Amino acid sequence: MRGTYNFTREDRCKFFLCFRDLVGDQKVERVQLTGANISLYDCERALEELGYAIYDTDTNGWEMDFWWYFCAEGLPKIYVGGCGYTGDLYIQFEDEEYDAPDFEAKVEKLKETMNANWLKYGLVV
Repeated sequence: MRGTYNFTREDRCKFFLCFRDLVGDQKVERVQLTGANISLYDCERALEELGYAIYDTDTNGWEMDFWWYFCAEGLPKIYVGGCGYTGDLYIQFEDEEYDAPDFEAKVEKLKETMNANWLKYGLVV
C-alpha cells in the first residue's frame, strides 16, 4: 500500500489522463475518476501544480458527499466531488457559460498551463 501523502509521477500521470479528457473536449461536462485509483488528495496536488487553490469546500454531512472548489487566476473554475460512502470521485468545470468566448480562452490557457507545468514529466495535451 502506498503512503497516503506521496504524490508520485504515476499518480500525476493517472490524473493527467483523466483531466485531459475534461480539458480536451469542452462538450464533456464531467470526468469520472472512480476506479482510476486517484484520491482526492491526488486531485488537489495535481491542481495545485497547475496554479489552482481551494477556495471553498462543502459536504452534505451524513450522506458523505463532498465538493472541493478550486480556482486560479485566468483559468476556469473547477470542482472535485464525490461520495465517501460509494467511493465515487469526479472532476468537472464549475457552472460557467460553456459557449462564452472567455470560457474557451480560459480552457486554452489551461491547456498551455498544463503543458508548461507537466512537460517535464512528458505529459502534453
